[in-house]
Amino acid sequence: MNLHEYGSKIIITVLFVSSVLMSGCAAEESKSRAVFDTVHKPVFKQYSIFRQIFAENGVDIVNGGIEDLDDAKAYILLGPAHRVDEREIVEFVRNGGILIIFMHTPPSNLPVLQEFGIDVESEPLKKNMVVGVPVRDTVLTENVERIILYGAFRISDPIIAEKREEIKFSDNIEMGLVSFKKFESGYVIVVGDDAGFTDQYIDSADNRVFAENLARFILLNEGG
Repeated sequence: MNLHEYGSKIIITVLFVSSVLMSGCAAEESKSRAVFDTVHKPVFKQYSIFRQIFAENGVDIVNGGIEDLDDAKAYILLGPAHRVDEREIVEFVRNGGILIIFMHTPPSNLPVLQEFGIDVESEPLKKNMVVGVPVRDTVLTENVERIILYGAFRISDPIIAEKREEIKFSDNIEMGLVSFKKFESGYVIVVGDDAGFTDQYIDSADNRVFAENLARFILLNEGG
């Protein structure tokens, strides 16, 4: 082998390795990223299964707050104990982001929802366990027959509403248990309870399926 052939082989090898490394970086960058809020202090901590579901569906969850939203597709707040009113959250959704809030405290703690035109009843339902059934066909209710929440607030723009023994749905179908609303280029999803998605309860009814649908929605949504 002469020096010219040897040099050519080295160049080809270097180019091949560089191509592989660049492809790997591109794949990593294209992976959907969601910020799991820790700044507003979630009431419960046991969400390891919830996080695993997202990872298995191709969504990378990182801990953080509004300062980490620049390259994120979604911002997830599970039972925030601290007041949520940052203007940056509204801009994040306006520009194509997905805001997901699982409620624990009264809506007075979530004034950000008013910015999206979402209403929440001031008091939670009296029942400790509430069964919700889909009232609209959406990507989030696919293969979901019912979910179980453990105490919940009613919310406007429902895709899942309360099921009762004496009637099929809530008296007021305008208020339900899970809200799904388009806001400019993004989306807002509000669930009236956080406990139903902790490790202890996520396998209740179709709660896990709903969580999987959330993950897939984040993965496939391009905004706009």
